[in-house]
Amino acid sequence: MNIMLSIQRIEIRQFLHLSLFLAYAGCSAIMTVDDECSVDDDCEAPLVCIKKLCVESDTEPTTQIIAQQLLSETCTRVDGISDLAQPVPTDAILIGAILPLTGELSVPGKHFDQVTQMAFEEINRVDGSMGRKFVKITCDSGTSPVVAKKSAEHLRDIGVQAVLGPFSSEIVLSVYNDVLEKAGIVVVSAGANAPIISNVSADGLIWSTSLPAAREARAMAEHILHSDYQRVAVIHRKDTWGSSMYDSFFSTYCDNAGVDCTNENTFMLRSYGTSDLTTSLSAVVTDLAAWQPDVTVAFTYVEDAITFVNIVGAAGIPLGDTLWNSTFASDLAFSLMNSSLHPLLCNIQATAQMVPDGSVHDSFLVRYRGQFTGSDPVPYTANFYDAAYMLAYAIAAASSDANPNPTGAQIAAAMNRLSSGEPIDAGSAQWNTGVQKLRSSASATIDYVGVSGDVNFKGGTGSIVSPVDMIRFNVGNMSLESMGTIYSASDVYSAPDYSSISDSVCTSSPQQ
Repeated sequence: MNIMLSIQRIEIRQFLHLSLFLAYAGCSAIMTVDDECSVDDDCEAPLVCIKKLCVESDTEPTTQIIAQQLLSETCTRVDGISDLAQPVPTDAILIGAILPLTGELSVPGKHFDQVTQMAFEEINRVDGSMGRKFVKITCDSGTSPVVAKKSAEHLRDIGVQAVLGPFSSEIVLSVYNDVLEKAGIVVVSAGANAPIISNVSADGLIWSTSLPAAREARAMAEHILHSDYQRVAVIHRKDTWGSSMYDSFFSTYCDNAGVDCTNENTFMLRSYGTSDLTTSLSAVVTDLAAWQPDVTVAFTYVEDAITFVNIVGAAGIPLGDTLWNSTFASDLAFSLMNSSLHPLLCNIQATAQMVPDGSVHDSFLVRYRGQFTGSDPVPYTANFYDAAYMLAYAIAAASSDANPNPTGAQIAAAMNRLSSGEPIDAGSAQWNTGVQKLRSSASATIDYVGVSGDVNFKGGTGSIVSPVDMIRFNVGNMSLESMGTIYSASDVYSAPDYSSISDSVCTSSPQQ
């Protein structure tokens, strides 16, 4: 299966669906054109195995497929082709995107869709990959493994070899295990960062541009260990991601540091389901209010965090300090939260991938706000932008005149060539320079400078190594501000700089 839509393959499929049905109607044992294969012997004679598909060896295409045929029930938009009634260019490079357009994560999902669209539009405006344009097929994950699987199957069937997303670790694992692994399709996510992702990505087909959850959880544990908290509570989502975040925290805080987490006077753990979020979190808040922790460590999605704060505020419950993972370090919290509850943010801090600064990030913000008026990027928006660019660079690096349509495995191998060498800034200004460098030899590398921060990959694992910052809400300015790096790339803890923020609303800082 080629990342460029193979016109021959699509036409063979359309033709043989009809011809095989007419020729072999009534024979239930006859294989269909959708059957995948590895060698000719896998196929019923006279079919042969070409590009992992059983086909007739002498079948030739007669017409090109039109862009409309790239769509399905869950894949509802094609970017890069203005008229869906027109044929897909024979040299088009197809990119699949499985994003949470509906369901629990649809609010941030809108931004992920926008920013990946923006990235490929920028690349195509500067001539794409050596003149070949990228075409993005946007599909819905529905924030559900069932919906995401339908999208993955469709992308596999139209010949896509690379997929952006899905966002959550649980859904990435589901579609990878059920669909993408067997097809050899590379996955580049911007949110799938659970420790289990690193464990299954040894084959090189799963990559993520976001801060690994295990690393973030270790940084949070180190902060609690270096603070003067006596009673520590931990809450987490009851899913793959939330449980793995807690496991990593527990390993650092309880196992490695020797804290007795069985002592009910100093440590409390609560998890919550998401089928009835308000009810589940209300029960957690009731338990926290009764136990009265000095600090609550929370591993949640942003919607969960906002629901939690709204419940606490409505009940007038003082909970002490709270330390959240990076999904709560977002301006989105201000927009979705009852404004009367903003003072509750004074005792909230959150970890995040090292906050980028300088012209690369600033330029990205200007372009994003300009293209999507009134829309500020939410957490992981910049990570998806980097994921799109790094995937595009990898495709360009893996392509050649002799091999214009690299496999997923070849694209994945090229991802390792983006973390050292000549610095190339994110965005289209240096795109062609980066492509020319990568194509100058099979071993050429570049150091991609991302808008989300440090996105250097650990060799072959698909995970990045990034410093971790501590974030606070400046309620007076209605903004997020960094208190500096608390966990370096070499795993060294440093206390946050609480004095760096002057807030007209918040007169006290979380306990240091």
